[in-house]
Amino acid sequence: RHTGTVATSDTPRMLALVAEKYGQQFVPELHVSVNIFELDPEKDAEAFNELVVRDLNGKTKTTWMAHTFNALHPRVQDKYVELVGELADNLKDSPAFAGISCRLMLSWQWAGYNALPGLKFGYEDWTIAQFEKETGIDIPGQDGDPGRFKARFDFLTGPKKQQWIDWRCAAITRFVKRIR
Repeated sequence: RHTGTVATSDTPRMLALVAEKYGQQFVPELHVSVNIFELDPEKDAEAFNELVVRDLNGKTKTTWMAHTFNALHPRVQDKYVELVGELADNLKDSPAFAGISCRLMLSWQWAGYNALPGLKFGYEDWTIAQFEKETGIDIPGQDGDPGRFKARFDFLTGPKKQQWIDWRCAAITRFVKRIR
């Protein structure tokens, strides 16, 4: 956080000052690629499991990480908005500051803080409960049943595919607007 003086460890602030000096604009990229919740997947399993997406087989592992966070979950969104806001607050008085890039990284430790990885993901209990609550559509697959993820995937990419896609897109759009 900017306190009125510039410390050399404040890299974004220093880069903004360099951009100012040379009459350029500065758009820092936000890459959140570590577990900012500081949760151990084994010790804090319940809290951790609520924050990550699960695929059609109930797995949390993606091709690029051991887990990907659920961009639809309010705790994930709150943390991401806090990080974007802190960076923006730190740079808001710089005439060089032109925004923040929240690039979607699909290969280099993309952690899923601001998007979903695709239709094969999103079948965890929390997301399904939200979808049911907001749409009134009952989804097969009871909490606790190991086969629930595949049953949910089959149903939501079959007869309810358009409603599922529309709901996910609307939820991510609300989040992106909140970030903005």
